[in-house]
Order: sequence, then structure tokens, then C-alpha cells
Amino acid sequence: MEFSNISKLQHEFRPTILHLLNTSLPNLSGYSIRTQNILRHLKDYCSLYAMTEPRFLPNRNPDLIDNIFYYRYPPISGINYFFNPTIQKIIKKAKINNWYYQTLFKNASLVLRNFLNTYPIDIIHIHSSSFYGKYGGKVAKEYKIPFIYELRGFLEDTHVGLGILKENSFIYHRKQEKTYSILKKADVIITLGEPMKNELICHGFDKNKIIIIPNGVNTQKFKPIPPNLHLKKNLSIENDYILGYIGSIRRIEGIEILLMALKLIKKKINNIKLLLIGPYNYDYLQDLITLTEKLNIKKNILIIGKIPNSRIQEYYSILDICIIPRLNLKVNRLVTPLKPLEVMAMGKVLITSNLPALRELVKPKISGILFEAENHQDLSEKILEVLNDENKRNNLGKSARQFVEDNYDWKIIIKKYFSIYQELINKR
Repeated sequence: MEFSNISKLQHEFRPTILHLLNTSLPNLSGYSIRTQNILRHLKDYCSLYAMTEPRFLPNRNPDLIDNIFYYRYPPISGINYFFNPTIQKIIKKAKINNWYYQTLFKNASLVLRNFLNTYPIDIIHIHSSSFYGKYGGKVAKEYKIPFIYELRGFLEDTHVGLGILKENSFIYHRKQEKTYSILKKADVIITLGEPMKNELICHGFDKNKIIIIPNGVNTQKFKPIPPNLHLKKNLSIENDYILGYIGSIRRIEGIEILLMALKLIKKKINNIKLLLIGPYNYDYLQDLITLTEKLNIKKNILIIGKIPNSRIQEYYSILDICIIPRLNLKVNRLVTPLKPLEVMAMGKVLITSNLPALRELVKPKISGILFEAENHQDLSEKILEVLNDENKRNNLGKSARQFVEDNYDWKIIIKKYFSIYQELINKR
């Protein structure tokens, strides 16, 4: 289907889609931001409903967020016990969390059937939720409704990277097979990029069933703005070069590589600060603080922590370079993060690890700079090269902005969903 015809077709063809989600806003994450952008832009082409898992905000009434209604899984008897912190600790220690969860919410199929009996649904679209993958897929087949499974990541590989699981362990394969069994039943599988698609093909999935819909960015929200001088003054960094990491501060992100690079940079440029912005894992953050002391760069680091989403543009505005130093782990080789697109849209220089998932977004001399993953020497050289060349910083920032406008604006990305919906309904 030609995307250029969609504006005309939206008046003739307006499917109703039920989106089943793991979580959503107000929980702030890459998952919820992607979801919100998808739903907000799909409203121009579809009628839609969205429902989150029972783990998340089990309210009787839907929440209206940015003109999107999110239906919460209906509260049932015993719900308060499940979310009680003491009960949570007990069931986690006893390793019966999944059993308790499935038992308490065993009427999930009934809830979905009631929803489908109330609202005429053309397609069920499940977004990386194994809970809804199990029940939503089952109910979709009962009602002879096509269902899409949007795979946004490989949770088992994330857990390996975070040290929670061992690769190729029994639990690792059990989690993997749980997801794959759902994918086998889906009419369409959506992934974020070629590395994810190739991983599925290697596990026997039909390449023609897999469609890539990458992350996008709202280029009207994220756009070049003058540096926030008031913020720089409050942080006492008016006369410094400013590096930044914005995102979750956790072990797979490789922030220690950035700290070691900063040690080398400091020998050449003393007036430099690194801002660490985002929610953090406490133990990992303590390790990073210890490392800053060992490297004698503690005075060059500002740990900002989590900030309101409404203020993120302010912090982007004061950065000279934004760095994503992800470690060379399987999950990082496969899954493309959302943040690079925000950096580019803000017209900032982006430097990232040279990993397959990041290479899809970062085109040297066009949208960013790649450094050898886990090589702090190479990273320091790349940073110094940009800091010492103001014209290069400006030109690369402008080029990156144009790159996302042309390729990754949500207004462009969203049309791919509509094309999938139309094709599925035409096959019925």
C-alpha cells in the first residue's frame, strides 16, 4: 500500500483497534513514551482502545492522558493483597510470583471477552506483554480477530545483561520459549529493527511475517532551542563544556566507560562537566560514585537523577555532546533505544557505541558518531575531536536534525501501522 494515499483512505476506512499494554503513562519509560506517540498519532486514522496489564494501576475507571483513554484492568477481589509490599516480598522469596499472579488474574480471558462483546474490535494489537500475549492471543482466535504482537525487546537478554539471569540457563530458555510460543500464533510480528528481525528469523520465524517499525520522535516537541542559561547558572556550569548521559542509569548502559574516557579528556580540557540524568539503580550508582573518586573526576560529575519529562528539553539544550556508551551485550546489539532520536531532533551531537542496533540510527557524518564499544580511549578521542571543532558540532547537529525529520518523525512512522491494519482486515 502506498503511504501517500493514506490521508484519503482514512475517511473511507477507519478500523477499531484494541491495544493491550504492559504499562503506560504516567509511568515514564521508553515503552510508555513509544506507546503514547503511537496512540496519539493513530487517532487520526483509527478508532482505538487501550488497556494496561493488571499489575499497573488497577482502577475501575479509565484514565485520560493527552486525549488517550487508558482502560485499567478491572479490580477484583484480592487485588489489594497482591500489591501489598509485604505480600510481594513473601511471594518473591518463595519464587511463586508467576503462579500467584496467574491465579489472581485467571479471569483475564473473561475480561477480554466482555470487552469484545461490548465494543466492536477489528484487530487486537499486543505490545510486548506476555500476559496479554497469552490471553489476548487466545481470545483473538476465538473471535476470529487478527492479532499483532509488537516485540519491543528480549526481556531474557536484558536480565542477562543486568546479572539477573544466566544466558542459556533453564529459566532463560523458558522465558524465551514463552515469548516465542505467542509469536508463533500472531498474524503479524512487529520489531524495532533489522537485528531483532534477524534474531527471530534465526529461530525459525517467517521473515515475511515480521515487519519493522522503528522508534520515532515528535519533532515538534523535540527541536533545537537556545541553551537554558538559567539552568546552567543554577548548576554552576556556565563556563564549562558539558557532556551528558540521559536515560536509565543501569549496568548495561556502560557509564563506567564514559567515566574512564572523562579521565583522559580532563588531561586536555579541565573545564568540563558530565551530567548523569535519569532514574538509577542504587547499587550501580554507588559503584559509579566510587569509580569517580578512584579516577579523581568527582568534581567533574553532576548526578542529576530523575527529572520530570516536561523538563528534558531544558537539559538537552545545555549539552554540547550526548553520549550513549552501551556495553557490547546481546540485548544492546539487538534492541534500539529511543533516546538517540531525541538527541538528534534537538540538534545535538550524538556519540554512541558501535553496535548493530545503534548503527541503524547513527550514520557517521550525518546523524552522529560511533566509537568502538567498551573502548574508553576511542571514546575520549571522539569526544575531544568534537569539542575542539565548533563548526563540526554545529554542522553535525543540523544534519542530525534533518535526518530525523526526514526518516523518524512519528507522522511518517505511524503510516506503517495503518498499512498493516488495512492489509489484515482485507484478508479476513
